[in-house]
Amino acid sequence: MAHKPFILLKRPSKKGYIYYVKFRDDYGNLMMHRSTGQSSRAAAENWAIANRERFIKTSGKDMSFEQYSENWWIWDRCPYVRNKIRNRGSLSRRYVDEMRGLLDRNILPYFKDYKLRQISIPVVEDWLNALSKKIGKSGKPLASSTILRSYACFRIMMRRAKRLKYISELPLDEELIPKERIEEKGIFTREEWEKLFNYEHIEKIWDGNLKYYLANKLALTTGMRQGEILAIMIKNVHIENTPKPFIYIEYSWSKNYGFVEPKWQQVRFARVDDMVDDLQKYISTSPYQQSEDLLFYGKSRDRPVHGKTISQALYRAISHIGIDENQRIERRLTFHSWRHTYNSFSRGKVSDAKLMLTTGHRRTKTVNGYTHWTVDDLDDVAEVQKQFFS
Repeated sequence: MAHKPFILLKRPSKKGYIYYVKFRDDYGNLMMHRSTGQSSRAAAENWAIANRERFIKTSGKDMSFEQYSENWWIWDRCPYVRNKIRNRGSLSRRYVDEMRGLLDRNILPYFKDYKLRQISIPVVEDWLNALSKKIGKSGKPLASSTILRSYACFRIMMRRAKRLKYISELPLDEELIPKERIEEKGIFTREEWEKLFNYEHIEKIWDGNLKYYLANKLALTTGMRQGEILAIMIKNVHIENTPKPFIYIEYSWSKNYGFVEPKWQQVRFARVDDMVDDLQKYISTSPYQQSEDLLFYGKSRDRPVHGKTISQALYRAISHIGIDENQRIERRLTFHSWRHTYNSFSRGKVSDAKLMLTTGHRRTKTVNGYTHWTVDDLDDVAEVQKQFFS
């Protein structure tokens, strides 16, 4: 029995429902679905009949990049995303939305009028050169990391186009891969952090705010990212009746998505041997002490204080020890500098594998595949904390 030339799909929209159509190509294969813009089935069928020939002609080699990218990186419509989630469950909503943003801002404006078959290595090279000169939202040229992520997004899309036989050759060359320029972040000196975290001077340095003092001190002594610190719940803090106190880093906080997995899915432990007194004092004065309550609560028990608020408290504290704003900017001192400081002072004192484990850097994924770590394995990390950051 012959297949119908298209099928209609009813999907919810902000104004009710809208119909999408999947045309069949000349071989009977269903093509990528696209919106008819119609809310009634009869109108959607009429639209599909009127437009089928136009879209069939643009299938495969005649498809434009704009048509090909219509549903890419849209959570509930992108076939690539659905396949990845079904097979591995490894894509987060945050990552998919980020890729769509890169596509809209940095890829589509350049390639939308190209046919897929017209995209060649020289064309891709010209695009990357144009990106290197593009001015971003900050008023500065795009960061090399943004260009690298844009290229990675484009590469995934073109590899799928080849698998679907829309193109015969990949317009990719390893020599085209952008080199990421890593801007060196500033780090604090030991003398500076000893001044900042002298508890006797908390009134003067931190305006008496134990929350901001503790959040920054945790960043120094554990190397945690700010999002990971903001996501700590009371149940993650294990400091009572244990000789080896630790914090279980289970989540990270995203202002757009709430609780998410830590970067690179690196759930891990952080030893806090020398912070027990500070943590006990802080928790005992908190209005929220149930297991699911946030340690660094904001206006409610289930939403953390804003990350900018903690950073601004750090900048005020820095000024109180004699580093003015111009010096801070010149030295590139930010909240993330605590992570760089921890990494710099710990390097060489524990193994690289264990250091990457404690900081949750990407390459620990390989190490973790062969190693089962426990809190007891971090005694040498705790010793470094005591020696340098106590």
